Amino acid sequence: FFTPDQKARILAVNPENESEPPTSEYPLVLTTGRVRDQWHTMTRTGKVEKLRQHIDGSFLEMNSKDADSRHLNDGDIVEILGNRGIVQVPLKITDEIKAGVVFLPMHWGKIFSGNSVRTNNLTLDLVDPKSKEPDFKYSVVEVRKFRKEKETILIAGAGAAALEFVRAFRAKNTTDEIIILSKEANAFYNRILLPDFISGSLSWPKLQKTNKEELTQLNVQLIAGVGLKKIDKEKKLAYGTKGQQYTYDKLILATGSRANSPKSLWASYPRVYTIRDIKDAEQFNHELKTDDQILVVGGGLLGLEMAGALLELGIDTSLVNRNPRLMDRQLDDESGTMLKEILQEKGLTMLFNDEISQVIPVENRHLYEVTFKSGNRMRYNAIVLAVGTRPNIEYATDVLQLRRGILVNEYLQTSDPNIFAIGEIAEFKGNLYGI
Repeated sequence: FFTPDQKARILAVNPENESEPPTSEYPLVLTTGRVRDQWHTMTRTGKVEKLRQHIDGSFLEMNSKDADSRHLNDGDIVEILGNRGIVQVPLKITDEIKAGVVFLPMHWGKIFSGNSVRTNNLTLDLVDPKSKEPDFKYSVVEVRKFRKEKETILIAGAGAAALEFVRAFRAKNTTDEIIILSKEANAFYNRILLPDFISGSLSWPKLQKTNKEELTQLNVQLIAGVGLKKIDKEKKLAYGTKGQQYTYDKLILATGSRANSPKSLWASYPRVYTIRDIKDAEQFNHELKTDDQILVVGGGLLGLEMAGALLELGIDTSLVNRNPRLMDRQLDDESGTMLKEILQEKGLTMLFNDEISQVIPVENRHLYEVTFKSGNRMRYNAIVLAVGTRPNIEYATDVLQLRRGILVNEYLQTSDPNIFAIGEIAEFKGNLYGI
């Protein structure tokens, strides 16, 4: 030891509590520590997905006697209140900790989970006068069930993202008012499966993702036929497409995307389709003839699904793709080649490294002469456009921060803290993950 006689100097410790004593207001002792797979504030270990699979979020351990006396159940969101702040985490009831003591991990904080689970909201700033050891292992607290004030949540959009949000939210909260605006008369159906509806392999009920019974159980107010036109974030007002006004405490934007149509005049011709909703699919089915020759534009997922549906119906179908192979974002060269061969065997005619240059109606016939940039000319009775999508975000111009989509943080929160964006319109770190 670094002393004159090289012997340790052992200091006597007063066995009495010199931190803060439990009181009637804060009767529980909070101790902090680590869990198996994490270290300190997770600046390194928190970035390793495998290490987060053991325990993926903060929690409070409490003895069953303390939980029973407070009418708390395992999994409840609880507030831990102390002299310096509050923490909100799920409760884990266990008899492996003694009554009168609760345990909170140190790791989760602002970086990974936000300020509401930051352990140091509760810890002391005392240090031992001789060792200078910080007194992070001991403080006094009280624990109660978290109850947030009732709010009105307005959701703009009635697609898959909105439905999954409502289901997840209602699992934790049954009291908030939820209002959903659906610009379509039909809400909550699977747009991805519209080609299967066209081919007849799926009926309309099979496309629906929910039913009246579940919506009643979820206790939501669904307003059909009304889209979102503009937002007044200062007044917390949303304006509908038919002049309505809706107040909100939290606004969830889930307005999805629309077809990315060419600016050419021919894109608005009769029998030029974009299959984005059930009305598009029904119109297509109504106008489809068995002897039609149809051109599908786009070699992505929707284009291939449409081509596959038409082949099932025995329709003479061609597909033009501006890229050298199919689904170039999702498949490698070998997989793309295999997919091409399978579709050729099914009778699909494919044109690669090419795109439409001009579409000219043929007189007195439901027919178009299509000129391609390669110089090829062919005739088709209808054209299906499947050349990507663009987010529906016009209502947010000059209201929220935008790029390709609406910019969000890790919690899908926009530049306004009371407005969130989910699904295809949410842009996080340069990526539109919903698309």
